[in-house]
Amino acid sequence: MSKVEISSTRGISYEQCEIPR
Repeated sequence: MSKVEISSTRGISYEQCEIPR
């Protein structure tokens, strides 16, 4: 995974170059 936008749990969007915890 590369650059993943996550905004479903805390409502924030951040980019990660690895697997989101």
